[in-house]
Amino acid sequence: MLSEKEWSGLIDYCFVHYRQCRNLSFKLLHRIIPSKKELKKYNLINDDTCSLCPNSDSVEHTFIHCIELTNFLTKTMRWFNDFHNTKLQLSNIQILFNSFEGSFFSQLSNPHKSRLRLLISLQEKYLCTCKKLTKKPD
Repeated sequence: MLSEKEWSGLIDYCFVHYRQCRNLSFKLLHRIIPSKKELKKYNLINDDTCSLCPNSDSVEHTFIHCIELTNFLTKTMRWFNDFHNTKLQLSNIQILFNSFEGSFFSQLSNPHKSRLRLLISLQEKYLCTCKKLTKKPD
């Protein structure tokens, strides 16, 4: 188990990348993240297949419907629940937009809240990196 000092270091890391996460949320909300669908529409590429799965790529697909993304988010939330003895169930949309404020969230202890926020920030960063590198999330 990580010590409080190690958790603090991870949280500091998260705040350094907070601006990037805000930028991702802004781009998602305003649909200004280029996907293969848009690139193909403007004849910049010939193939609009998702780089992670065999479906057609789009902003919605990439961040909400892609099976590879869904599997990754499910596995990491399962790990979080097992590690912290919780039973959180969050949708891809709740995770990607940090819209998990609610009754279950208010029942979590402050360290659990911080760890959940950190996990979600790291998930976003990892998924964006995988998408850029056209690598499936592990």
